Amino acid sequence: NDGRGYVLRRVLRRAVRYGRQNLGAELGFFATLVPKLVEVMGKTFPELIDKQDYITAIIRDEEESFSRTLDKGLQKFKELAEKVGDDKVFSGEDAHFLYTSMGFPIDLTELMAEELELTIDMAGFEAKMKEEQELSAAAHVAKMAGGSGKDMRMVAEQTAALVGKGVGATDDKEKYVWNKELEGCTIKALFIGRNETEDNIGFVDTISPDSSTVGVILDKTSFYAEAGGQIYDIGTIKTASGTVTVENVQLYGQFVLHIGQVTDGSLTVSES
Repeated sequence: NDGRGYVLRRVLRRAVRYGRQNLGAELGFFATLVPKLVEVMGKTFPELIDKQDYITAIIRDEEESFSRTLDKGLQKFKELAEKVGDDKVFSGEDAHFLYTSMGFPIDLTELMAEELELTIDMAGFEAKMKEEQELSAAAHVAKMAGGSGKDMRMVAEQTAALVGKGVGATDDKEKYVWNKELEGCTIKALFIGRNETEDNIGFVDTISPDSSTVGVILDKTSFYAEAGGQIYDIGTIKTASGTVTVENVQLYGQFVLHIGQVTDGSLTVSES
């Protein structure tokens, strides 16, 4: 929920809300404005003419997506606003609920509150956001640790160390090939967790069942790393001397980290 795409989504949602609530417009009205926009601005921005259908489709999809919760959100906002006391301060916790459950950006809730001469408890909202982020981060760390309690995230220190060792980017073009095993991969690095080695970086030459949760970086992989809402692949990595059961796959910069447990033998850097 950041970046220029999210900014545009927030602007669009404010317009859709205003049109539906204040102008009585029907669902889908905003996308119907695109032809007029192209007519007025097309000579100055010819790409609008070339991409008119694409722009219309994107706006229509976003408008329909937001509209699924808009009516319920407006009703919920009305109910919450009616509970506001004499101080005319709309609860930060309630604003956070509208944000997380109804898809209302905080600036939209703030605008609606202003229309009723209310203010938002922004400190309360930010506190709830921070709490949610901390819970999310803790859950991510727990998932990455695989129950071992280790911190298996690779941050700048780890990726810089890999670059310093001459480890190249993981070639993952085979991640879309699901029906055959990928052979001939080479282990480029083995990771046992941040602060788990003397230098606190976490890389070792060999791993075994005693290593608990481990991470393996290969020169190439067929595993899909978690990204964009798509869950990671699971499976196995086998060498002549050992096997790792892969339970999680994450992408850190240019490196794909396969996280799991050594279930047989041991694995060593440079093995195939």
